[in-house]
Amino acid sequence: MRKFLIIFTILFAVATSSGSDDLAIAPNFAPHALGAKQIAPGTSHKFTFSLTQSKGKLSKNEYGEVIDSANTYDYRFNFTPFHINWPKLENTQGAENWSGHTFGGGFFLDLHYSVLLKMGITPTVVQWLGPVYLSAAYDLTFGHYFGTNEKKEFETKHSESKFTGAFNLGGGAIAFMNNLGIGFGAHGGIRQIHLINTGISKEHSPIAKGFHVNDKIFYYGLDIISYSNLPLLNETNSKSHFGMVNSFEMGVHSFNTPIVYWNISLSFLL
Repeated sequence: MRKFLIIFTILFAVATSSGSDDLAIAPNFAPHALGAKQIAPGTSHKFTFSLTQSKGKLSKNEYGEVIDSANTYDYRFNFTPFHINWPKLENTQGAENWSGHTFGGGFFLDLHYSVLLKMGITPTVVQWLGPVYLSAAYDLTFGHYFGTNEKKEFETKHSESKFTGAFNLGGGAIAFMNNLGIGFGAHGGIRQIHLINTGISKEHSPIAKGFHVNDKIFYYGLDIISYSNLPLLNETNSKSHFGMVNSFEMGVHSFNTPIVYWNISLSFLL
């Protein structure tokens, strides 16, 4: 069953990325908010799998007809190899501070990879102020993007490399139910978004011009969180905590173009 899920995930990622336009954005900061809260102390690594789609009409001619439109996908894997939390808890593995810190914060450095050939880094800062938190992230991505033929099929004859930067500014809140080890959160903000198309390759004519739209979108997100509750399980202080964050985001408006944006992500804190 596990091998089937892995193969299905890879095939789905390749299918969504190869048959559509491309997307580059900064990642969701809700998993880092959980780490900064230190509700699950002792977790040293975060893994996030996410799928994002953005689509919309980019421009119209003088008759009101759409001349450019986008239907972009991004299937992405995030890994956090380095982070710093503050303040330093006395016991980072056991049950003494299981309710988290009221003014916890953290700096997180992510590495990410997206099919087919996109990779980069994202520094993120999160600071809790009582029941709410603020966050800022900036994504740096280098991508090699491939074109399509006249039938919108993936092909390698035409490709282009781009380096993009995208910010994500916002905040949110999480209500923790410590007796059950679950939480419910909401977050939102403004994020920068890149919609990229390298053009359509035609057999007997020059390559049709593509597009690179750099825009900003207001969005909101909902989070469902689960985490270990060692005190209630009578575990010893030698065991570490764990956490999991399921998020759904949706963009509702942009400044220049009527672009719709949504993202689903699953994060593990180990």
